Amino acid sequence: MGEPDGVAWWLALGLASTGLKPEWADAVHDRYGYCEGLPFFLTDLRPQGYLGRAAIHQLPEGTSFPSDIRLWSDDHVISYLVRFGEDLPGNLVLGDETSSMAMFGASGLGIRYSERETAYPRMADAAVAGNFFGSSVEGEQPKFTTWLRDDADREAEAVIVKFTDRLSTPTGRRWADLLAAEQAARLVVSETALADAEFPYSELFDFGDRRFYQIARFDRIGRSGRRGLVSLRALHDAGLTGGETNDWVEAVEGLARRGWVSPADLRVVRLRAAFGNLIGNTDMHFGNLAFYLEDRLPLRLAPLFDMVPMLWAPRPGESEPLPEFRPKLPTPRHLDVWSEAAELAERFWERITREAFVSVRRLSVTPAFRAVAANALRTIRDMKRRLT
Repeated sequence: MGEPDGVAWWLALGLASTGLKPEWADAVHDRYGYCEGLPFFLTDLRPQGYLGRAAIHQLPEGTSFPSDIRLWSDDHVISYLVRFGEDLPGNLVLGDETSSMAMFGASGLGIRYSERETAYPRMADAAVAGNFFGSSVEGEQPKFTTWLRDDADREAEAVIVKFTDRLSTPTGRRWADLLAAEQAARLVVSETALADAEFPYSELFDFGDRRFYQIARFDRIGRSGRRGLVSLRALHDAGLTGGETNDWVEAVEGLARRGWVSPADLRVVRLRAAFGNLIGNTDMHFGNLAFYLEDRLPLRLAPLFDMVPMLWAPRPGESEPLPEFRPKLPTPRHLDVWSEAAELAERFWERITREAFVSVRRLSVTPAFRAVAANALRTIRDMKRRLT
């Protein structure tokens, strides 16, 4: 046998439409075209989070996958992707059968826009009972994925829908506050240079006894179009950020030094990180920052998602915590973006106090969370007086 074809792995996965290797290819395989373990562009497809665990419980009888997805080997992941990986994040699909399902599976699926008020509560109940799942999107917030169709079935839109516990419970009320805050963050960002032309549309609803937060998937285009996506976690775990860190900015600076991220997108990441700090987002892990996976470098930054003030998220034994809000002070090298982030944070907390986070229907936040917002607004304004 001769040497393995050094480009066979990416041609088989359909990553290049031009017949040329992606510009990043040589950074992720050896001279024979092999990777040790899963290549970085497949690691995000591993079942994970709320939907990943639900998906495992829905596998057909006779499958031999470990019930704990944390125990899966790379072989388990590949076997799963080949058999059940037709609707996972991004645009990569392994195997002929799953590719056919990915191409034609969206036809006739989903619900009509006019049916959401009755369908969403039913789908949430099914998800909680373990009878429904969707694309294995990361994150622990309860959610499902679906397709929305217009009444004439002419158009289809893929969406992710987060939902709360019952609003009659303290935990449900607090998560309703946080979903309203997530929408407020998106509305603030949508009015700035942080939002690009592909900024996905989002909506907030109270249906039945739950709150729902619906956002268009930015890795889907119409009924069958898909867009490649890779998380910062996948890039970091592959050693492409060049160091050990759990900080968005440090990791993306490493990517920028290698030419994987542009200086303009690095600045947006710095601004996002500063904004997240000033709204109490304590969950800016590497799975919550993503880039479009394309043939060329630098990779383009994907739209903002999961920007939530998780400092106030329910905790075991404390469904409505009221922790002290103490944002980190900026370092001198980050002062250039801090003032801009502080302006955004001030507008964010103002929206919460005024309940200005929906454009059509008026939904409420609890008095306790309005008090949180008023206190945070005072904190931000005091920081601005001292630092600007």
